Amino acid sequence: MNKEFIQNSLSPLFENHRIVILGLGKEGRSSLAFFQTYFSELEIVVADRNVNAFTPNFESELVFYSGDSYLNCIRSGDFVIKSPGISLQNSSLPANIILSSQTDLFLRLFSKQVIGITGTKGKSTTSSLIFHILKSQLKSVFLVGNIGVPALDMVGEVQPESWIVFEMSSHQLQNVSIGPSRAVILNFHQEHLDHYADYFGYREAKWQISLTQTNNDFFAYNIDDETLTNDLQKIVVKSNCLSVSMKDCEAPFSCFKGNQLRVGKELLDFSRDKFLLRGDHNVFNLLISLTICQTIGLDLPLSLNSAYSFQGLEHRLEFVGIFNGIAFYNDSIATIPEATINALKAVDEVATVILGGFDRGIDYQPLVKFLTTYRPLNLLLIGKVGQRLQESLLNNYNGILIPVEHLQDAVNQAFKLTPKGKTCLLSPAAASYDSFKNFEDRGNQFKKMVREISSETH
Repeated sequence: MNKEFIQNSLSPLFENHRIVILGLGKEGRSSLAFFQTYFSELEIVVADRNVNAFTPNFESELVFYSGDSYLNCIRSGDFVIKSPGISLQNSSLPANIILSSQTDLFLRLFSKQVIGITGTKGKSTTSSLIFHILKSQLKSVFLVGNIGVPALDMVGEVQPESWIVFEMSSHQLQNVSIGPSRAVILNFHQEHLDHYADYFGYREAKWQISLTQTNNDFFAYNIDDETLTNDLQKIVVKSNCLSVSMKDCEAPFSCFKGNQLRVGKELLDFSRDKFLLRGDHNVFNLLISLTICQTIGLDLPLSLNSAYSFQGLEHRLEFVGIFNGIAFYNDSIATIPEATINALKAVDEVATVILGGFDRGIDYQPLVKFLTTYRPLNLLLIGKVGQRLQESLLNNYNGILIPVEHLQDAVNQAFKLTPKGKTCLLSPAAASYDSFKNFEDRGNQFKKMVREISSETH
């Protein structure tokens, strides 16, 4: 989009304000570059706890704040662009502060062209699947947001006919004032509670994706999610609500029935063998993706055919390979109990599961209940979450419980315990940042260890 459009659209927002960019990770740097390109006349303050975030090549006229007291920068300006990873939960903001975000600025520019996807699990897969389908029928499509591409990086490339698929985290949605024209909430589970006062605060942030929509917009949601539907009875959504279900085919707008997908009034024959993603939860992701495609007028049979060629994303029930006769799967993205339960339902012949990691205080009873009623498995338990699971399962589990100190120990044990022809699944049900940079790092290390141990035993 041309520079004049961007400046005319946002200039009134910044008039007589001093801008503070809070956080200089990937998104914060993108925000800074945006302001330097389109609003270079504005006075800008930048702040990050890490002093090394400011080097190299920062403009000398910028005002910098760093160190443990970096949040004091907020009092140096009155229009704050907050990066997603920064929590202001325990900060008291001056009354004159306007709190915004990169997501809010992008939606102010392009809301009518944005498909926003949120939820606790499945955001990246669903966003990527919708992007994959749209690319097969449209000329100008972008994939941005929580998946790794800052939205403001794309403002110069967006055209009036473009569609933007935007993966939105709760952090990115907290301070939006206008919603996307198409919005999706996939599910709610306990996650990121260290950033919010409670579970409701987390959900409240995600609900902004639909609460900020208009009556001309569309909102697709998972009617099978009890927490989500209970919330929906207490709030007012102005947009056109499209319920999607894997269980009921009477009331919902879209549903799964036998070997057919119904999207609105259109029935599509569905082949599980052609669809490369495992598990009913991924069939649901497909169904809600097709529902969004229907709202923008895409050909649904062509859309389904395009979905068959989608190969999925790394660290999400990723097949690593067969080593020493054992199939290994990397599901490092599984950071909550519900994700691990879905993985166990989706992958065949699982004999060994690697569980555990950083303890964020979430409820593990759903996983404990599932494991005690599921067939016996070899459970390799890591970290604080591993200890919690061991204590909960100790007197009520028929499988094998083995506490291990590190992922390397777990992989070594997996090769010893898993029978040939069976599967070892990394699906931790816990965050990774007690031992790894993130879930990607954990998954990559797992794959490397599996290959190295396999080569050593030959």
